[in-house]
Amino acid sequence: MNILDVLVTQRKLKRKELLPVLVEAIKNNEYIEPIDILKDSNGRYIIENGHHRATAYVISGRDKLEDYEYNVLYADSERPVFGSIKDLMDRTNGK
Repeated sequence: MNILDVLVTQRKLKRKELLPVLVEAIKNNEYIEPIDILKDSNGRYIIENGHHRATAYVISGRDKLEDYEYNVLYADSERPVFGSIKDLMDRTNGK
């Protein structure tokens, strides 16, 4: 799955201090808990749980997630979204 195409449900990352630890773990091929991604009724993929992990993958130079790095859950209702992972990163770094 292309992580850059997945939408986010958070305006900003609340715990940016986690990012260096996650990036290092990714680079060392350590286990990272899978990201929970919702597929909504419109076919959009939206991060439900794992915004920091998804951001760490992008920071580490990745734009794709392997099948074992995420779980797809199905939602029957719409979720508010705040853009892409890049938008989240821009908003987080802007302040």
